Amino acid sequence: MGEYAIRKKDRQEVKIGTCENMAYIRFDQLDKVEYKYGWMNCFFRIPLPSEDSIEPGDYKWSLLNEKGYIPCDLMVNEDEMSDELKAGLSESTGTIQMTQNYRSYGLLVNVKCYHGFKLPEASADFKAFWNGKAHHLMFSFLKPTEKELRVGLSCAACGQMWSLDFEEAAPLFHSLWLKLRVFHQCCEYYLKRNGDTPDYSVTYKDERDVDITIRPSYVSKDKRDQYSVEIGEAAIKFGSWQEMRDLFIALCKEDSFTYDLKKHYLKKAD
Repeated sequence: MGEYAIRKKDRQEVKIGTCENMAYIRFDQLDKVEYKYGWMNCFFRIPLPSEDSIEPGDYKWSLLNEKGYIPCDLMVNEDEMSDELKAGLSESTGTIQMTQNYRSYGLLVNVKCYHGFKLPEASADFKAFWNGKAHHLMFSFLKPTEKELRVGLSCAACGQMWSLDFEEAAPLFHSLWLKLRVFHQCCEYYLKRNGDTPDYSVTYKDERDVDITIRPSYVSKDKRDQYSVEIGEAAIKFGSWQEMRDLFIALCKEDSFTYDLKKHYLKKAD
Protein backbone atom coordinates (compact mmCIF):
# COMPACT_ATOMS: atom_id res chain seq x y z
CA MET A 1 0.00 0.00 0.00
CA GLY A 2 1.33 3.42 -0.93
CA GLU A 3 2.13 5.94 1.83
CA TYR A 4 1.48 9.61 1.12
CA ALA A 5 2.26 12.85 2.95
CA ILE A 6 1.83 16.59 2.41
CA ARG A 7 5.12 18.26 1.49
CA LYS A 8 5.24 21.53 3.47
CA LYS A 9 7.30 23.38 0.88
CA ASP A 10 4.62 23.42 -1.80
CA ARG A 11 1.63 21.75 -0.05
CA GLN A 12 1.63 18.91 -2.59
CA GLU A 13 0.64 15.36 -1.71
CA VAL A 14 3.64 13.16 -2.49
CA LYS A 15 4.32 9.47 -2.24
CA ILE A 16 6.91 8.76 0.46
CA GLY A 17 6.89 4.96 0.48
CA THR A 18 5.12 1.64 0.28
CA CYS A 19 3.96 0.15 3.60
CA GLU A 20 6.90 0.53 6.01
CA ASN A 21 9.49 1.05 3.26
CA MET A 22 9.84 4.85 3.08
CA ALA A 23 12.09 4.93 0.02
CA TYR A 24 11.11 8.46 -1.03
CA ILE A 25 12.03 10.29 2.17
CA ARG A 26 15.01 10.39 4.51
CA PHE A 27 14.83 10.28 8.28
CA ASP A 28 16.31 13.79 8.50
CA GLN A 29 13.48 15.12 6.30
CA LEU A 30 10.53 14.19 8.52
CA ASP A 31 10.02 17.83 9.51
CA LYS A 32 9.47 18.67 5.84
CA VAL A 33 6.20 16.73 5.54
CA GLU A 34 2.87 16.29 7.26
CA TYR A 35 2.03 12.62 7.82
CA LYS A 36 -0.87 11.41 9.93
CA TYR A 37 0.62 8.06 10.98
CA GLY A 38 3.62 7.05 13.09
CA TRP A 39 7.20 6.61 11.89
CA MET A 40 8.37 3.93 14.32
CA ASN A 41 10.03 0.86 12.76
CA CYS A 42 9.76 2.25 9.22
CA PHE A 43 12.71 2.05 6.84
CA PHE A 44 13.94 5.48 5.71
CA ARG A 45 16.23 6.16 2.77
CA ILE A 46 19.93 6.30 3.72
CA PRO A 47 21.10 9.97 3.68
CA LEU A 48 23.48 9.98 0.70
CA PRO A 49 25.36 13.31 0.42
CA SER A 50 24.89 13.19 -3.36
CA GLU A 51 21.09 13.34 -2.84
CA ASP A 52 21.02 16.35 -0.51
CA SER A 53 19.22 18.55 -3.04
CA ILE A 54 16.29 16.13 -3.51
CA GLU A 55 13.00 16.90 -1.78
CA PRO A 56 10.78 14.27 -0.09
CA GLY A 57 8.74 12.44 -2.71
CA ASP A 58 11.18 13.16 -5.56
CA TYR A 59 13.62 10.27 -5.11
CA LYS A 60 13.94 7.29 -7.41
CA TRP A 61 12.91 4.02 -5.79
CA SER A 62 16.26 2.33 -6.32
CA LEU A 63 19.55 3.38 -4.75
CA LEU A 64 21.54 1.60 -7.47
CA ASN A 65 23.28 3.62 -10.17
CA GLU A 66 22.19 3.74 -13.81
CA LYS A 67 24.11 0.55 -14.62
CA GLY A 68 22.46 -1.35 -11.78
CA TYR A 69 25.51 -1.38 -9.49
CA ILE A 70 25.92 -0.22 -5.90
CA PRO A 71 27.30 3.35 -5.61
CA CYS A 72 30.73 3.43 -3.93
CA ASP A 73 29.41 5.45 -0.96
CA LEU A 74 26.90 2.70 -0.13
CA MET A 75 29.22 -0.30 -0.39
CA VAL A 76 29.69 -2.46 2.70
CA ASN A 77 33.29 -3.20 3.68
CA GLU A 78 33.02 -6.96 4.10
CA ASP A 79 36.70 -7.22 5.10
CA GLU A 80 35.74 -5.60 8.43
CA MET A 81 32.76 -7.87 8.97
CA SER A 82 33.00 -10.42 11.78
CA ASP A 83 32.70 -14.13 10.99
CA GLU A 84 29.62 -14.24 13.21
CA LEU A 85 27.90 -11.49 11.24
CA LYS A 86 28.85 -13.06 7.90
CA ALA A 87 27.40 -16.38 9.02
CA GLY A 88 24.20 -14.75 10.22
CA LEU A 89 23.67 -12.87 6.96
CA SER A 90 24.43 -15.85 4.73
CA GLU A 91 22.05 -18.07 6.72
CA SER A 92 19.27 -15.53 6.13
CA THR A 93 18.95 -16.43 2.46
CA GLY A 94 16.93 -14.63 -0.16
CA THR A 95 15.66 -15.66 -3.60
CA ILE A 96 16.72 -14.53 -7.04
CA GLN A 97 14.50 -15.29 -10.02
CA MET A 98 16.56 -15.70 -13.17
CA THR A 99 15.53 -15.83 -16.79
CA GLN A 100 17.14 -16.09 -20.23
CA ASN A 101 16.74 -12.44 -21.13
CA TYR A 102 17.82 -12.32 -24.77
CA ARG A 103 15.06 -14.59 -26.07
CA SER A 104 11.83 -15.59 -24.33
CA TYR A 105 11.35 -19.33 -23.86
CA GLY A 106 9.13 -18.91 -20.82
CA LEU A 107 11.71 -20.46 -18.46
CA LEU A 108 12.21 -18.99 -14.98
CA VAL A 109 14.61 -20.34 -12.35
CA ASN A 110 14.49 -19.48 -8.64
CA VAL A 111 17.80 -19.83 -6.79
CA LYS A 112 18.83 -19.15 -3.22
CA CYS A 113 20.83 -15.96 -2.69
CA TYR A 114 23.66 -16.05 -0.15
CA HIS A 115 24.40 -12.34 -0.69
CA GLY A 116 27.79 -12.91 -2.27
CA PHE A 117 29.23 -15.07 0.51
CA LYS A 118 28.87 -18.26 -1.48
CA LEU A 119 27.26 -19.69 -4.62
CA PRO A 120 23.99 -21.64 -4.67
CA GLU A 121 24.54 -25.37 -4.41
CA ALA A 122 24.75 -27.21 -7.75
CA SER A 123 22.49 -30.08 -8.78
CA ALA A 124 22.23 -32.44 -11.76
CA ASP A 125 20.32 -29.77 -13.70
CA PHE A 126 21.90 -26.61 -12.35
CA LYS A 127 25.39 -25.15 -11.92
CA ALA A 128 26.40 -21.75 -10.56
CA PHE A 129 29.61 -19.80 -11.01
CA TRP A 130 30.87 -16.22 -10.76
CA ASN A 131 31.46 -14.21 -13.92
CA GLY A 132 32.84 -10.89 -12.68
CA LYS A 133 31.47 -10.98 -9.14
CA ALA A 134 29.94 -7.66 -8.06
CA HIS A 135 29.26 -6.28 -4.57
CA HIS A 136 26.01 -7.57 -3.13
CA LEU A 137 25.61 -5.75 0.21
CA MET A 138 24.82 -2.07 0.55
CA PHE A 139 23.74 0.47 3.15
CA SER A 140 20.17 1.35 2.32
CA PHE A 141 18.06 2.65 5.22
CA LEU A 142 17.77 3.98 8.77
CA LYS A 143 15.17 2.46 11.08
CA PRO A 144 13.88 4.27 14.21
CA THR A 145 13.08 1.90 17.09
CA GLU A 146 12.08 2.47 20.70
CA LYS A 147 15.67 3.01 21.94
CA GLU A 148 17.92 3.58 18.94
CA LEU A 149 18.18 4.49 15.29
CA ARG A 150 19.34 1.34 13.52
CA VAL A 151 21.41 1.19 10.34
CA GLY A 152 20.05 -0.91 7.50
CA LEU A 153 21.81 -3.20 5.05
CA SER A 154 20.25 -4.85 2.05
CA CYS A 155 21.31 -7.26 -0.66
CA ALA A 156 21.24 -5.57 -4.07
CA ALA A 157 20.67 -8.95 -5.75
CA CYS A 158 17.65 -10.29 -3.84
CA GLY A 159 16.45 -7.38 -1.69
CA GLN A 160 16.87 -9.10 1.70
CA MET A 161 17.17 -6.55 4.53
CA TRP A 162 18.80 -6.44 7.98
CA SER A 163 19.35 -3.75 10.61
CA LEU A 164 22.39 -3.25 12.88
CA ASP A 165 23.09 -0.92 15.76
CA PHE A 166 25.58 1.83 14.99
CA GLU A 167 28.50 0.09 16.73
CA GLU A 168 28.01 -2.99 14.56
CA ALA A 169 27.66 -0.94 11.39
CA ALA A 170 30.47 1.59 11.96
CA PRO A 171 33.43 -0.55 10.75
CA LEU A 172 31.56 -1.49 7.57
CA PHE A 173 31.31 1.96 5.96
CA HIS A 174 33.47 2.70 2.93
CA SER A 175 32.44 6.37 2.94
CA LEU A 176 33.69 8.44 5.89
CA TRP A 177 31.23 11.23 5.05
CA LEU A 178 28.26 8.87 5.10
CA LYS A 179 29.48 7.28 8.34
CA LEU A 180 29.73 10.70 10.01
CA ARG A 181 26.26 11.68 8.87
CA VAL A 182 24.69 8.44 10.13
CA PHE A 183 26.72 8.69 13.36
CA HIS A 184 25.31 12.15 14.10
CA GLN A 185 21.71 11.12 13.45
CA CYS A 186 22.11 7.98 15.59
CA CYS A 187 23.61 10.01 18.46
CA GLU A 188 20.87 12.63 18.44
CA TYR A 189 18.11 10.03 18.23
CA TYR A 190 19.60 8.04 21.13
CA LEU A 191 19.71 11.14 23.33
CA LYS A 192 16.13 12.02 22.44
CA ARG A 193 14.82 8.53 23.26
CA ASN A 194 16.99 7.70 26.29
CA GLY A 195 18.09 11.02 27.80
CA ASP A 196 21.77 10.12 28.02
CA THR A 197 24.91 9.87 25.91
CA PRO A 198 25.36 6.88 23.58
CA ASP A 199 28.66 5.05 23.54
CA TYR A 200 29.14 5.76 19.85
CA SER A 201 32.24 7.10 18.14
CA VAL A 202 33.96 7.33 14.77
CA THR A 203 37.69 6.69 14.64
CA TYR A 204 40.06 7.25 11.74
CA LYS A 205 43.56 5.76 11.86
CA ASP A 206 45.96 7.80 9.76
CA GLU A 207 49.02 6.56 7.90
CA ARG A 208 51.18 7.18 10.95
CA ASP A 209 48.94 4.91 13.06
CA VAL A 210 47.47 7.82 15.04
CA ASP A 211 43.81 7.46 16.08
CA ILE A 212 41.58 10.48 15.51
CA THR A 213 38.17 10.11 17.17
CA ILE A 214 34.94 12.07 17.36
CA ARG A 215 32.32 11.24 19.97
CA PRO A 216 29.29 12.86 21.67
CA SER A 217 30.10 14.69 24.90
CA TYR A 218 26.75 16.09 26.01
CA VAL A 219 25.41 15.08 29.42
CA SER A 220 21.76 16.14 29.24
CA LYS A 221 19.04 17.08 26.80
CA ASP A 222 19.86 20.75 27.55
CA LYS A 223 23.35 20.29 26.13
CA ARG A 224 22.59 18.66 22.84
CA ASP A 225 24.84 18.79 19.80
CA GLN A 226 28.04 18.82 21.85
CA TYR A 227 30.91 16.65 20.60
CA SER A 228 34.59 16.18 21.26
CA VAL A 229 37.55 15.37 19.03
CA GLU A 230 40.41 13.26 20.36
CA ILE A 231 43.91 12.54 19.11
CA GLY A 232 45.20 9.34 20.63
CA GLU A 233 43.61 9.25 24.09
CA ALA A 234 43.55 13.02 24.61
CA ALA A 235 40.42 15.10 24.01
CA ILE A 236 41.67 18.24 22.28
CA LYS A 237 38.50 20.24 21.75
CA PHE A 238 34.77 20.34 22.55
CA GLY A 239 32.11 22.10 20.50
CA SER A 240 29.10 21.88 18.24
CA TRP A 241 28.61 19.02 15.81
CA GLN A 242 29.46 21.04 12.72
CA GLU A 243 32.58 22.55 14.29
CA MET A 244 33.86 19.21 15.58
CA ARG A 245 32.99 17.39 12.37
CA ASP A 246 34.99 19.91 10.34
CA LEU A 247 37.94 19.64 12.75
CA PHE A 248 37.80 15.84 12.60
CA ILE A 249 37.83 15.88 8.79
CA ALA A 250 40.71 18.37 8.74
CA LEU A 251 42.78 16.19 11.08
CA CYS A 252 42.16 13.14 8.92
CA LYS A 253 43.91 14.80 6.00
CA GLU A 254 47.49 13.75 5.36
CA ASP A 255 49.49 16.96 4.97
CA SER A 256 52.31 18.72 6.77
CA PHE A 257 50.09 21.19 8.63
CA THR A 258 47.82 18.58 10.19
CA TYR A 259 50.82 16.34 10.91
CA ASP A 260 52.48 19.13 12.93
CA LEU A 261 49.16 19.87 14.64
CA LYS A 262 48.74 16.22 15.66
CA LYS A 263 52.34 16.04 16.93
CA HIS A 264 51.65 19.14 19.05
CA TYR A 265 48.56 17.65 20.67
CA LEU A 266 50.16 14.23 21.20
CA LYS A 267 53.18 15.83 22.89
CA LYS A 268 50.88 17.95 25.02
CA ALA A 269 48.93 14.86 26.06
CA ASP A 270 52.12 13.07 27.14
